[in-house]
Amino acid sequence: MKLSRSVFYLLLFLTLHTQAQITSVSGTVQDEKHLALPGATVFLTNTKSITASDNKGDFHLDNLMPGAYQVVVKMIGYAAFVQQVQLKDGPVQLKIRLRPSSLFLKEIKVHPDYEREKHLALFKKEFLGQSYNVRYCKLINPNVLFFNYDKKAKVLTANSDEFLIVENKALGYEIKYLLADFQFNENTQIVTFQGYPSFKELSGSPAQQANWIKNRKTAYLGSINHFIKSVYSGRVSEEGFVVMKLLNRPMQGIISENGKQPVLEDRIISFDSLLITSNKDFKKLSFNDCLFVIYTKEKEPAEFSNYSFGDIREPAADIPKGQTSLVYLLAPSVNLDKNGLYEPANGLFFEGYWAWEKAAELMPLDYDENL
Repeated sequence: MKLSRSVFYLLLFLTLHTQAQITSVSGTVQDEKHLALPGATVFLTNTKSITASDNKGDFHLDNLMPGAYQVVVKMIGYAAFVQQVQLKDGPVQLKIRLRPSSLFLKEIKVHPDYEREKHLALFKKEFLGQSYNVRYCKLINPNVLFFNYDKKAKVLTANSDEFLIVENKALGYEIKYLLADFQFNENTQIVTFQGYPSFKELSGSPAQQANWIKNRKTAYLGSINHFIKSVYSGRVSEEGFVVMKLLNRPMQGIISENGKQPVLEDRIISFDSLLITSNKDFKKLSFNDCLFVIYTKEKEPAEFSNYSFGDIREPAADIPKGQTSLVYLLAPSVNLDKNGLYEPANGLFFEGYWAWEKAAELMPLDYDENL
């Protein structure tokens, strides 16, 4: 009987595995003259899928689940190539041509940065964050960063033509982060940055591996990725999220035009009215006003200073406690997939806890809490 049951489980696993639609992305990397570019880094952002083009400029990324992905190609001396792809029923073939980087097309005048250490410290604070994990994170190659500070506007910007390498010994990842944009406004205290991370698991002792498994689950639960997956699957409340509408609350740094006080609606919203199913793999999310999101299964850590949401008129006294974030829609809608990816990448704006969690909490989209 024991043997029969084992065989049944094995057959069941094989059946489920073969039903999953595994697909791939492949292609060729060339320059503007159609010459092959070997050694270009090719990866799917927010995943562990990464490779390099061969001597013919060809590349292959295999064993991919259906969903929306950003294919990123980067080579020193060339501008980054980014293309959104939707993997559905079959493989995707790309022909990629890289253009010379603007940093190499123009003469760069290097001025001494007498405040570089100050700018670097501010960058680390706003890029890596201030959570507990930060003490176990190290920016390996800060020398690839270039800073510019606008004294009049009090805005710090940072850029790099190379990958930032972050070693995160709290979560057990080496992150290669291609920085597309970074700005910190001292007047508004608003930081915005966008980039394309790729993950590689670190090697460690059995004790370290066990600790990383624990820390990864903690980082994932209550995260943006967890929330998006919950919205997609229709399990928002089951996963521990409470979501309400916050009215008359402009984004941070924007002055309210109507002068009305923010009001928190006294009802939990249903995402059924906010989602449209595009096809079997994608759903479209659209909403008005601001989403007030509370993750109730974890408390806000001591490192997180109380975030001020302004003068919110709370009609209900029994609002649950937890990690609280605000979500704004910057596009007409965003597309969601079951992997927890939303696009366009700048379609959502976050305040509160999710704005406080930064690169030190980054997790790959293909993380599975059940593994």
